[in-house]
Amino acid sequence: QPADDLKNVVSLGMFVAVVHAPDQIVIMRRNPYYWKVDEKGNQLPYMNEMHFKLSTWSDRTKQAVAGSGDFSNMENPGNYVEALKQSQSADAPTKAQFGPRVLGWNLEFNYSMDVGVQNDVDRELRGLFRNLKFREAISHAIDRNAVGQSIARGPFTHPWAGAFTSGSPWYDVDSIN
Repeated sequence: QPADDLKNVVSLGMFVAVVHAPDQIVIMRRNPYYWKVDEKGNQLPYMNEMHFKLSTWSDRTKQAVAGSGDFSNMENPGNYVEALKQSQSADAPTKAQFGPRVLGWNLEFNYSMDVGVQNDVDRELRGLFRNLKFREAISHAIDRNAVGQSIARGPFTHPWAGAFTSGSPWYDVDSIN
């Protein structure tokens, strides 16, 4: 979306894009017409503005650890130990939280019977992809531990079914009962 056209973008979400410089930055500002409020009637979201800067994974992690960035997935396991050490200091500009929400992998099948079908083989594959028993068989056949270890070696990955784990700060036991 060219920056000139941002004023014409309709958003029902929490934020509205106000600056878009391709390959540089996107600035999102709080949507004053967002419908949701908290339990005290305050309009959400609480943040007024977010900046998304194009960066490398390594640079983004360095910025987060240094306090000049707000969030990093820390995709490089080599950074984990140093990030944990630095976040333990009382005056640390950042906090390290490890949880299943920050990294996730999934396998998606194309369910369309027409889009992308170029021959009879594609057509037959689409029939398989739409078959629940086939998808369940694939799910059982995947070695989730091996997938996790191939991406991030060590104790940082484990199979996870979804939602928040009991160790997450966003876990709410009342919401599952």
